[in-house]
Amino acid sequence: MRELIGHAAGICHGTGGRHFARSARLLESHMDGICAHALHPVTSGKAEGANNMIKTLRRKHHGLPDDEYLFLRIMDASRKKQRWQPPPHPSTHKNPPRT
Repeated sequence: MRELIGHAAGICHGTGGRHFARSARLLESHMDGICAHALHPVTSGKAEGANNMIKTLRRKHHGLPDDEYLFLRIMDASRKKQRWQPPPHPSTHKNPPRT
């Protein structure tokens, strides 16, 4: 991975263009992070989403009487919503099977 990025940076430097040279410097300076992400593709997306949700709730509920209520609202908003509905029990089916 490092060799390929180094080769690409070398090509960018070899062109002599200032935009390509800037791209090469950018690749070289971020080499460790690029290789680490290639090996372990972990992002901070979920944490960023939670932070945005909390920020939105704080803005929306400005002036709440206490922090405990805000904490409860955050916990309620962060729960996963149930997407899967279990099938109805056969005894509650509207049209029972004919015998």
